[in-house]
Amino acid sequence: GLIARVKDAPPADQTIRLETCTEGGYWVSEKKIPACTLSQALTYLLDITTPPSQQLLKKLSQLVTAEGDKQRLEVLCHSTEEYNKWKFYNSPNILEVLEEFPSAEVTTAFLLTQLPLLKPRYYSVSSSCDMTPREIHLTVAVVNYRTRDGQGPLHHGVCSTWLNKIALNETVPCFVRSADGFRLPKEPAKPCILIGPGTGIAPFRSFWQQRLYDLEKKGIKGGDMTLLFGCRQPDMDHIYKEEVEEMKRRGVLKEVFTAYSRQP
Repeated sequence: GLIARVKDAPPADQTIRLETCTEGGYWVSEKKIPACTLSQALTYLLDITTPPSQQLLKKLSQLVTAEGDKQRLEVLCHSTEEYNKWKFYNSPNILEVLEEFPSAEVTTAFLLTQLPLLKPRYYSVSSSCDMTPREIHLTVAVVNYRTRDGQGPLHHGVCSTWLNKIALNETVPCFVRSADGFRLPKEPAKPCILIGPGTGIAPFRSFWQQRLYDLEKKGIKGGDMTLLFGCRQPDMDHIYKEEVEEMKRRGVLKEVFTAYSRQP
């Protein structure tokens, strides 16, 4: 694993703190990384899957001892064309980069200071807060792909894979980001045209659930709602097919148009 490639990796259970030295010679805690173990930092805080930038490769070139590794890294960090070809063909994570340049002597401080922070993944809420007030539903495509034209190592989406594997009742750290410009019309009678291919249908599920709730619990009949949905094959990735059909039977969806891109 990645920690095995760190030449000064601390014990697994040892808490570490990142500090920087000020111009006055004082050591102060770095706010980027809170006190934690190296494993926790690499698991929950730092991005170890995104291909390293040219700037990071330049700094890595200063840590290699083999001349061949140094020359190759110099090419990658100075030639944008070579870097892009390398990045898009390999899509390497930091561990794969260290395996490609085995003479790199990476330190704990290097990883903590040079790796970017893990960015949040944003998903549209796929449920109505009136219909399920104590639940939040998400529609997530689990990402898996091979690099090198399908011949390389198998890569997995970070958040989608984690969500797919977590145990029941496990806590999911999250926050809500409002999308004020993407809501159902305040006037229920206004018609809506919903266009969403694949998991792009996610927010519209909350729309038709809300219209169903308003109809059955409040007696409010919404305006015409038309859904245009696309996917590859009807038997493979036509998500919410049965639910959409039910919404049409109940009069929530007036029309449903579906396009299959891989249908013979």
